[in-house]
Order: sequence, then structure tokens, then C-alpha cells
Amino acid sequence: VSIAYVFGAPRALLGVGVGVIAVAVWIRHRRTRIRKRRTAGALACVEIVENLAADLRSGALHHVAIERLALEFDQLTEVHAAILNGSDVAEAWKRSSSQPGCESFAWVGAAWAVATESGAPLAEVLDSLAAEIRNESDLLRDVEAAVAPARSTALLMAVLPVFALGMGSGMGASPGETITKNIWGAGSVTLGIVLAVIGVFWVDRIAEGVERQ
Repeated sequence: VSIAYVFGAPRALLGVGVGVIAVAVWIRHRRTRIRKRRTAGALACVEIVENLAADLRSGALHHVAIERLALEFDQLTEVHAAILNGSDVAEAWKRSSSQPGCESFAWVGAAWAVATESGAPLAEVLDSLAAEIRNESDLLRDVEAAVAPARSTALLMAVLPVFALGMGSGMGASPGETITKNIWGAGSVTLGIVLAVIGVFWVDRIAEGVERQ
């Protein structure tokens, strides 16, 4: 009530719309960062498993191979610590799988446990595992590329009304005055902002559901 009293009801409504936009931009930026971290993590996991398999196949000891890779990949910090402390390395792999994009480390942990208990050659298992992880990583990138146009289209549709306001001004109309001084104009703009944001997040949710499959 006080905001509406000071700035007027139309501007108060527009302030709500601007707040919705600010929150939406922050949420989408955060989700984009999470997706990039997941993609980067998945690529790192592929390199880790492939390099580890190659090192073991060439005759390197487990702890030596992990120590070398830990200098390059932060994702191996917990596994490296487990080797140094003499704790359960397989469990360390499984705990490391909670990192973004590193879900496949759980498979490495299972393979490590089997190799430790049975004495089976770990390098061969990791070779097959690396190929499977790379296939999944490539599939994830393909899916992300496929849904990117849908995300871009939703965002474009959300910002089109801004261009419409500009066109209205160019044609001699006064859309700025209408939406800042008329309660119905401000209300329409705010409602449009809310619906546009809902549409963008709806498309994002559908795209994320496809990526998780």
C-alpha cells in the first residue's frame, strides 16, 4: 500500500514485474552455471577414466596413477586422499560421484571394489567403462544441443513485447506513458511478464527432463 501511495499503483505494479524479471534472470543464470559445471565434470570424468586405464595398462601402480591425475583433475581430490590415508578407495570413488557430471564415478568405485577383492585386471574394465562414459557424455551434449533452440525460442518470445513497445513509440504512440500512468496498462504488462517467465521456465523444465532421461 505504501509503495503504491508513493509511486502510484501503475509504477508499483511495474516494480513487481521488474522484480519478477530480476529473480528469473538470477535463477536461469544459476541453472546455466550448473549445466555448464555438469558438462565440464562429465568431460573430465571421461578423461580421468581413460587416462587411468591407460596408465594401469602400461604397468603403473594404482596409487601412482591416481597421484598423477589428481594434480590435473580436482574431481580426484577425495580419491587421492583415500589412497594417502589408506582408507576405502572404492567408497571414495562412490562419494566423488556426487560431484556435478561425475555420476559415473560410482561405476568406477564398483569396478575398483571387484578388482580389489577378486584380483581381476582393472585396466580392461576401465577401458570398457571409459567407452560407456564417453558415449553417455556425447549423448548428453547431443541432447543439450537439440534442446538449445527450444530454450532460445522461449527466451525470444519472452522479450518480443519489448520490441513491440519500441515499435509503438516509433509509430507515434505513447506506450511508456500508458504503462506508467494507467493501472490497466501497468497491470497488463506485469501479467504479461509473469506469464512470459512461467513460459520460459516451463520450457526449461521440459528440456531438463529430456536431458535427464
